[in-house]
Amino acid sequence: MRPVGYQQHNATVPHPFDYPLDPKLLQATKPDHFRFISHSFFTGFQIGKHQRGIMKDMMHLLRLVLFVVAFVSTPTSASLESRSSQQKHHDIFARHSSHQHHRRAPAVSARINSPLIYSKYDTSSATYRTNSYPHLTSASGSWSWVGNDWWTSGFFPGTLYLLNERSKKCPGKTNVDWLARARKWSEGLVPLESSNSVGHDTGFLAYPFLSELKVNPNNATAKAGVKAFAAQLANRFDSTVGCTRSWDSSYPDFLVIIDNMMNLELLYEAAKLFTGLDKYYDIAASHASTTAVHHLRPDASSYHIVDYDQRDGSIIYQHTGQGYADWSTWSRGQAWGTYGFAMMYNHTSYAGYLDVARRMGQKWLSRLAEDSSGVPKWDFDAPEPAPKDTSAATIASVAFLQLYYAESSRGNSTGATYWRDNAVKVLSATADQYFQTSTSWNALLSNGTSNKPSNVYNTGLVYGDYYFVKAGNMMLDLGLIGC
Repeated sequence: MRPVGYQQHNATVPHPFDYPLDPKLLQATKPDHFRFISHSFFTGFQIGKHQRGIMKDMMHLLRLVLFVVAFVSTPTSASLESRSSQQKHHDIFARHSSHQHHRRAPAVSARINSPLIYSKYDTSSATYRTNSYPHLTSASGSWSWVGNDWWTSGFFPGTLYLLNERSKKCPGKTNVDWLARARKWSEGLVPLESSNSVGHDTGFLAYPFLSELKVNPNNATAKAGVKAFAAQLANRFDSTVGCTRSWDSSYPDFLVIIDNMMNLELLYEAAKLFTGLDKYYDIAASHASTTAVHHLRPDASSYHIVDYDQRDGSIIYQHTGQGYADWSTWSRGQAWGTYGFAMMYNHTSYAGYLDVARRMGQKWLSRLAEDSSGVPKWDFDAPEPAPKDTSAATIASVAFLQLYYAESSRGNSTGATYWRDNAVKVLSATADQYFQTSTSWNALLSNGTSNKPSNVYNTGLVYGDYYFVKAGNMMLDLGLIGC
């Protein structure tokens, strides 16, 4: 939710999908879709009115008109006729009475809270390495270490903070001072506040600092880190495109990847922490709204990369970098997007973001259903034999739990149960098959695919572990697993 006193801006976009959601997944009410106009269109037109000239104004106006026309004709909006007709479909995303109870969740893998989680990370974190962090494992399971100036360097200390949280939820299960270790391993990230080469991924670098502020809201070092990393991300925003730049490229190419949805949370957290940063809300909303329109296909699958023309915001090319093909669905990218839009809804309560998150999540699950293992391939369209990507599974599990909270906030117990159960199924299938009990395998999980086109697969991944532990903590909070 936005902080009290913050003026609400237009921010959300329903996407012109070419199909209705499954009748069980329809939204409850039509008006939510029309409640807001895309912030990226609206503010882009206003900014252009004063700064960029008539041609750019017309481009933004044309984008807005085309968007509205496409949306009005979408079958999803057309199918939402009346409350009484929707009830025939047992709409699981409708509002349900508060006294309705969730049914029992599916069986949860015991490995989600295995004692080996503590012991593996105890071993990996016991000896501090200055400005060095685990990134992925070798084929034999040993961590490969990278310097601090890398996009994944925040995940290891972030996991230590998650283990500190777990130790508080389950007292007496570990003797390690996880908070002290998390703080120590976060020290190497502080120099990156002044300069780094991670681009948009400062959101991931900030994970440990955001976690520290949950423990000590007055920690000046953590506050400084959040403020600095958020400023770096905000400085990558371009009002003509409506997004923050992901990868650096030569003008006029402006590259935006679906992963970047994950970094928007940093902008919200910084704006809540510090006065005078309300523009960060607008940047996050603009980026999300623009991404909803241009990264998603009509069937709610997603492109990895959109290459915009920085001169006028038009699209040069929609393609992939880490997926199988430009037209395919990279499973981790689809999970990033689901998570990002669910998170945006939980920050804003804008129904359009929830609609996009639901659709992306439904698409992810429908493609997963094609695989009897219950664990996703690295790309849903990759030909067999295709490596798995356990990191896609753990990210999706957290995304579904984010959707659980979103549906719960709307009083929709049936929809909440749907996402909760799918989170349990995906994480349990992953844990049962790929949680490594061997102490020689440093990571928690195997069979992660960092980058299949670059032949980096079948490894442990530090971010796969991070979201595995995070999902486990969320399940502890929900009483789905015990200590």
